[in-house]
Amino acid sequence: MRLVIRVKPPKRRAPHRPTKTEPQRVRYDRKRAKQSVREEVKAEGKAD
Repeated sequence: MRLVIRVKPPKRRAPHRPTKTEPQRVRYDRKRAKQSVREEVKAEGKAD
């Protein structure tokens, strides 16, 4: 009689998907898109 133990593979952390809300996006995308985020923030500041 053979005992087969199935081990679940460790869950990989999902890569972060940028959210729709701008303030959070600034925080998360800092490494990836510093420039574009900064420009977006400037544009938002002018709109207000």
